[in-house]
Amino acid sequence: MIALENGAVVYEIYRYLAENDNEWLLEALQTVPTIKDAKDKKFITICFEHFKIHNDKCLESLCKSDPAWFSV
Repeated sequence: MIALENGAVVYEIYRYLAENDNEWLLEALQTVPTIKDAKDKKFITICFEHFKIHNDKCLESLCKSDPAWFSV
């Protein structure tokens, strides 16, 4: 899973984009910010450790249950 400005992208979607929409994916990956603040890094690490045990389908369902998903 990768995190982009507008949300997470699970591997299956990433693979599809890499195979079919290289230009968009390359542009999106260039906008991923570098995390410099130690508190931010710690928060991201804690989140990663929590969510890494779940499979892509579970993470996809979690993302789609976010109310922000429905406003798009």
